[in-house]
Amino acid sequence: MSNNISIDQPVIEPADFDKPRRPKQVLFKMLNQWLAETAARVTESWMSVCTHRIQLGAQSIEIVGDESARKSLPEEGYAIAISIGPEESTGFLCVEKTQLWMLLADLLDLNPDALPHDRSPTQTERSMLEILIEMYVSGLAAAWPGRGDLTCRFEELIERPHRKRISTAHSTWIKGTQTVTSRFGISEIFWLFPNSPIEEIVEDSVDSGTSSGSFTAGSLVHITEQIPFVVTVELGELSLSMTEITDLNIGDILLLDQSVHQPLSARIQGQNKWKGRPVRRGHQLAFQVSEVVSTPARSDILPLGQTD
Repeated sequence: MSNNISIDQPVIEPADFDKPRRPKQVLFKMLNQWLAETAARVTESWMSVCTHRIQLGAQSIEIVGDESARKSLPEEGYAIAISIGPEESTGFLCVEKTQLWMLLADLLDLNPDALPHDRSPTQTERSMLEILIEMYVSGLAAAWPGRGDLTCRFEELIERPHRKRISTAHSTWIKGTQTVTSRFGISEIFWLFPNSPIEEIVEDSVDSGTSSGSFTAGSLVHITEQIPFVVTVELGELSLSMTEITDLNIGDILLLDQSVHQPLSARIQGQNKWKGRPVRRGHQLAFQVSEVVSTPARSDILPLGQTD
């Protein structure tokens, strides 16, 4: 008696030496940047309309298989269908039902105890939720780390996607997880974007900025424009002796050299760039620019030690 054992042969894709695939590190670097920038942009957008503080944060990027993608669809939640890229590939932003009610509560300043978790949103409530969804999709498009915005469009809000036969005809998916911190606590939402179309967009984005392995002038300008700079807004200065410093305690007031009628200065790397005044945006302190400080031309800069 013989036992027949069937072993599936691995599928070996032919190598394309004319267009080799870039290392996965390039893909993950851009995806992580996209996830983080989307969180920052959506936080700013949602805070402009919500009555309570809400903040999104980037948590993780991973590549999952089709079966894992299907199982991760929320059973009692929603899948927000989004068309992505020039080929309009469909991806999903997945949220639990309670998370949508929390967003609606922060949008309308509702009492948390009055949230109707046991029913679906009415048409009016769905319309209001779609305002926040459109804001998210706009932030997703603008946050794309490649050249220009990525085409993204909100398609539909799908209730209980786990029970519906949503097409996931892709072998692998990009699962990007973000945290949502609000007055209700910390929860998670996540992307399910088809891997192959996104990887092709990344390839095209990287290839458009390089030529024969070297950067073009345009790509260098683009990279330079993405370099972050720390902007410091100075409230004022004062001098204290060591005794005064050690004696400082909670409730003590420090008198600064800045008059309340004088504009504040905003600096980059120690150089004055703008003058303005402090303002408030939602729950955050902000700085409104009232004057741009002109930078002296190179001919106006004297060598060290030289005077007029």
